[in-house]
Amino acid sequence: MFPRFLMLVILMLFWASMSLADPMFLSVPKSGSSNFEVIRNGKVLGHHSFKFITNGQRLEVEVSAEIEYRLFSIPLYTHSHLATEVWQNGRLISMTATTNDDGEQLVLSVRELDDKLIIESSQGQEKVPGTTLPASFWSAAMLKSETLFSTLRGGILPIEVKYIGDEIVEVKGERRFTKHYRMIGGVERDLWFDSTDNMSLVYLKFEAEDGSIVEYQLR
Repeated sequence: MFPRFLMLVILMLFWASMSLADPMFLSVPKSGSSNFEVIRNGKVLGHHSFKFITNGQRLEVEVSAEIEYRLFSIPLYTHSHLATEVWQNGRLISMTATTNDDGEQLVLSVRELDDKLIIESSQGQEKVPGTTLPASFWSAAMLKSETLFSTLRGGILPIEVKYIGDEIVEVKGERRFTKHYRMIGGVERDLWFDSTDNMSLVYLKFEAEDGSIVEYQLR
């Protein structure tokens, strides 16, 4: 009786580990959501959030961002972004996004066709390999990519990714064990993924065109 029960427990643990190892679930935090404050030179400008909804081998990611930069109460720059990504078996199969980038209205859609992704945006229509990933930055899967596509205007972004090292960072008052990566090329970001929470994104930093430092900090 006991050996049979022990074998059942071992099988259950094995199945659980297989589920967690499924690339579809990579970087999905245990909490099911990630909410970041967007900070420029120490001042909070807005938020960028991700909500993850899983159903079997299907994953939906709802993305929302609201950013406003003011100087003496005068808005100098505003940005809002809404997107929905749909993943199946670890691959992106569709995406829609609407963006107001300081008054410029942008619409993007992505669909799967014959093992390719068809991207329609303000730049026209593009056909890219079905394994191409969006530059939404939440997924550690992109660390193995050589290209991403812009979730605002479409277009392919060539990238190189370097592993900087293991680091302990403070997230919401807690010390987290993270892996730090640096992305350069068509888009430049420093990204920290939580080693103990399914490689979920916990911190992001980059230098803006004006030289200011922009950070995404979990709230």
